[in-house]
Amino acid sequence: MCEREQEILLGFYPVMEEYRQNRARAGLSKRGISVDRCMAGQIITLWKAGIRTYGCCCGHGEYDGWINVAPQDFTKAMELGWKQYHYEDEPDRKDTVFAKKPYPCDL
Repeated sequence: MCEREQEILLGFYPVMEEYRQNRARAGLSKRGISVDRCMAGQIITLWKAGIRTYGCCCGHGEYDGWINVAPQDFTKAMELGWKQYHYEDEPDRKDTVFAKKPYPCDL
């Protein structure tokens, strides 16, 4: 896991093109997506599988890490072995998975 503020900027994979365009329309960076360094490998793995992501956090040793995925890609993530992240206040929510064991922060 990373310390807070240890983020890396990932370029956009083709699966994230619509997200890139939406960010540009909102006046946000078109250069890439900032993620916790130790989560970069997991995010790239999901993108390569065609799963769109919309946020993540490794938990920084304080709580379980999570990754938001597009609701329409949620079932595919489950089929690839990701586990559903359960929100106590929204038990039926199907857009977040638990992060797998964080990668070392060596990027």
